[in-house]
Amino acid sequence: MHTRTHTHILLAALLIVVGATSLEGCGGGGADCIPSLGSNTTGQSTGHSVVPPTTVPDQPANPLPTPSFTVAVSPDSAAVGPGETAQYTVTATGQNGFAAPLTLSVTGLPDQTTAQFGQPQLTPAGNGATTTLSISTTLGGGKTTPAGTFELTIVATDGVTTHQSTTALTVTAPGSLNGTIQ
Repeated sequence: MHTRTHTHILLAALLIVVGATSLEGCGGGGADCIPSLGSNTTGQSTGHSVVPPTTVPDQPANPLPTPSFTVAVSPDSAAVGPGETAQYTVTATGQNGFAAPLTLSVTGLPDQTTAQFGQPQLTPAGNGATTTLSISTTLGGGKTTPAGTFELTIVATDGVTTHQSTTALTVTAPGSLNGTIQ
């Protein structure tokens, strides 16, 4: 009974604060009781009621975008013969304030091929940072780069996030120019 008395006292205080005129439908009060606010001239309830507030977890009104980056490579493809070098431009662009150094690598190289970045690490700014990727093929000595088209994947990572971009390398057969026999 002691708890029920406290509930009635709190409910009465609520009625005074919000200006409710009755405990209509309360059946003796209690925690589930919703007081009615006001009445019309005939004494009937106007249907307004006080609804207890619900708790909403704290969330930022406008969460800040997550800093990130993109990586792009151009051209989309290059063709070389064995013993020649293809050149690509790799561009990393920071987004939403991203400015961590990125480590670059390339996968998908054919046998007897080497890759070298002008700068193996880039720190992207909003306008982007660029470096050159040189892919060198081999000719002679039993170590000739095989002919064919190879998809290369340029990978950029800050150790947490990784993004990639693809390009193609076409290696023509020895003695041909872009696939035409000389």
